[in-house]
Amino acid sequence: MFIENETYKCDCIDLDSEGNGVCKIDDFIFFVKGPLKGERVSIKVDKVNKNFGLATLKDIYLKSPYRVKPECPYYEQCGGCNLMHFNYYMHSNYKKYVVKDLLNRIGKVDTLVNDTIFMSDPLHYRNNVQVSFSNDNGVIKAGFYAKKTHNVIDMDTCIIAPQIANRIVVFLKRLFTVNKISIYNPKTKKGCIKHVIIRANKKSDVMLCFVTNTKELEKRELLVSEIVKKFPKVVSILHNINIGVTPIHLGNKTNLLYGTNYLTSTIFNTKFEIGLSSFYQVNTTQMEKLYSKVFEYLNLNKDMTLIDAYCGIGTMGLIASKHCKEVYGIEVVDEAIYNANRNKVLNNINNATFILGKAEDEIERLVNNKKIDALIVDPPRKGCEESFLKAIVGIEKIVYVSCNPSTLARDLKFLKEYYDIVEVTPVDMFPFSNHVETVCLLLRKTYQL
Repeated sequence: MFIENETYKCDCIDLDSEGNGVCKIDDFIFFVKGPLKGERVSIKVDKVNKNFGLATLKDIYLKSPYRVKPECPYYEQCGGCNLMHFNYYMHSNYKKYVVKDLLNRIGKVDTLVNDTIFMSDPLHYRNNVQVSFSNDNGVIKAGFYAKKTHNVIDMDTCIIAPQIANRIVVFLKRLFTVNKISIYNPKTKKGCIKHVIIRANKKSDVMLCFVTNTKELEKRELLVSEIVKKFPKVVSILHNINIGVTPIHLGNKTNLLYGTNYLTSTIFNTKFEIGLSSFYQVNTTQMEKLYSKVFEYLNLNKDMTLIDAYCGIGTMGLIASKHCKEVYGIEVVDEAIYNANRNKVLNNINNATFILGKAEDEIERLVNNKKIDALIVDPPRKGCEESFLKAIVGIEKIVYVSCNPSTLARDLKFLKEYYDIVEVTPVDMFPFSNHVETVCLLLRKTYQL
């Protein structure tokens, strides 16, 4: 019916959860990156499957009023953002629609989905970036990878990265060039610099880490001296050793070159030491809005005992500990538990206990031995194990924080037999991308207000 590499005109009737256009020709659907709902376009057919096809956008004949020119000059090449071609009003409405649609289709859940909590200024929001380097015939490039490749796009600036990170990257390119610092070549497996990781807090204090293919960082003393002299806000410089071809960004060994091993961030009057590999939401402004919604849903008091499952470095649990009787945090990553306990001491908190182990194993022990009044669930993208969900059904109040509405919908499909799904609030933690964070309030069907 359709011929690959041929061009066809069609209408975009919807957007999928990845932000791709859903284009329809004679009741057959093509998924196409770029079109917006309501646009008349031409597409080149790439592949035809039994029930759907994949295609590439060629031309737009009728444009959506929501289409805008992307602010980023690298948008068409870079794989970092994918929603910059439509305005921010549609952007936040789209995320609400995606959450509601996935809850209905996957979870068979029909509940109130609030408007997306969006950013008033969605630029330079990331507090954590990983910049890759390459050497192209003697010209050092630094930036992010082109879509679906490992080719580095040379960037002077990224509009979602912190401004100080952009300045540091430009400086490092010049520093590496002048001082002939070798750049890792994945084909020859030779060279020093692979990536640079930059974390920044609200005060623009910076942690910088060189990730290298070598045990020694070339001209280490010179690099450290020049960086600190140019950027006094750099409070931590680290060297991570990651030798060879590996999909893992960090190796097992990290050396401190300057300052401290951590960056300090303060939210809700609570201090947190953030290590190189610590999980910490990448958008500090939206994280505070997200946590405000979590605590609004929890409605804690001094008689309540709370579990913070998948607690990471203890962020939500330690903030909550100031408003309840007792908190138990569970996390499988030992470094995160170490950080959580350091943060507990840092804030003089004595009613929080952090447990190292799998959430599905430890939750059952806690529920069987303690009276638990409320639970925060903040799992990774894969969601919760069914054994975990079975173990928590006796808890009266659950606030589920999710970075993946598909797995949230799947888990709610199980929980809705025991809980009223009161409401869901999307939070735009990742402006200009299709990713969305959600906060969901669940009350056990026997819950007494």
